Amino acid sequence: MNRQKLSVVVPVYNEERQIGRFLDAVRWADEVIVVDTNSTDKTSAIVASYHNARVLQCEDYIFAKVNFGLEHATGDWILKLDADEIVSPGLAAEIPPRDP
Repeated sequence: MNRQKLSVVVPVYNEERQIGRFLDAVRWADEVIVVDTNSTDKTSAIVASYHNARVLQCEDYIFAKVNFGLEHATGDWILKLDADEIVSPGLAAEIPPRDP
């Protein structure tokens, strides 16, 4: 089955305690856009260790951060999540892999 490209957009601020768990749960996504408001912890460093994730810095509030992330996402489908929303293995299994 051929699946279109899927992007995940997540706004964050100081999420070092849970961003790794979040990113592990969305490893199947083609692209993860982490929109950060200048976190003062290790959030950006943790995100940098994931091959399908990148950090964009944005100074604005939550809704502007989400829109900023949506503008930079390149997927045909976009899933907006918060860092404390962990995609279950069951849901991940329902999303078919993308053909190379």
